[in-house]
Amino acid sequence: AAAAALAVEKEREKFIEASRERKIIDKLKEKRAAEHRKAALDEEMKVVDDISSGSAARKAVNAPD
Repeated sequence: AAAAALAVEKEREKFIEASRERKIIDKLKEKRAAEHRKAALDEEMKVVDDISSGSAARKAVNAPD
């Protein structure tokens, strides 16, 4: 009975450690996903800014004097 209890305790400790590692990995994945989303939004904003500045420049060049 004591050996079985010891084996159960060892397995419980393994499970707890695996759970901790899983939480760490999940947090890292979430952080990377957030960084990726931010980079994609930043790139999209650059494109939108380039398009809008190009449009403003064309209007200024084409404006009648």
